[in-house]
Amino acid sequence: MEEQSLLYTELHLAILDLLKFHEDVLQELDLSGNRDPEHDEKMIQFKRIRAIVMERAHQNFELVEGDKIEAAKLLESRQHVDCETCKQVQKVEIIGEDVDEETGFKRDIVVCTVCGDEFMPMKPNNWDDRIKWGEYVYELLHEFGEEQPEIFEQLKLDIDLSDLNENKSKLSDSHNAVIDSRKKYIEALKAAEESLIPLHDDLLMAKLYLLNYNQNEASA
Repeated sequence: MEEQSLLYTELHLAILDLLKFHEDVLQELDLSGNRDPEHDEKMIQFKRIRAIVMERAHQNFELVEGDKIEAAKLLESRQHVDCETCKQVQKVEIIGEDVDEETGFKRDIVVCTVCGDEFMPMKPNNWDDRIKWGEYVYELLHEFGEEQPEIFEQLKLDIDLSDLNENKSKLSDSHNAVIDSRKKYIEALKAAEESLIPLHDDLLMAKLYLLNYNQNEASA
């Protein structure tokens, strides 16, 4: 596992430091001719603990990197939108933010890098609002289709109202599933982190015991 793919917490670093201490003690005893009878077993145990810590650190890294990737995707989509003047997708510069008074959705204020016009894209500038916006659009289309079905026919919109409700439900379910999955993953990481605390405490107590023992031996 490469070091750059690890994200250690303070607890991880403390455990790794304690592991090094105990490994160094075993090596010193071995070199001095007083090899610990449980030398091999302890070294194997320390190796396993180190592997656990590194796996936890890698999971932390993956979570943070996943968030970065999603943030980069969102920024990319915000910087390339349909320009109202050019009538096509153009690269834009984000210069501000506004909140829709009716819906509460946050939208960017942008300037097209081609024509120079300033406008607000249709889609909100964050994932949560975009999901809500999608549901909002489905709802508007459904209401519009019920109230003025002839407009759908005139515009040759082949839209089934029952499909709109189904699509809206799927969009909402998909969004909630992603949120629940991430929440469960974070909770699992938290539980895994807490499970390392007894390991840390045992290693620390063993270190303190050795230090106290050595101090007593030196003063005897």
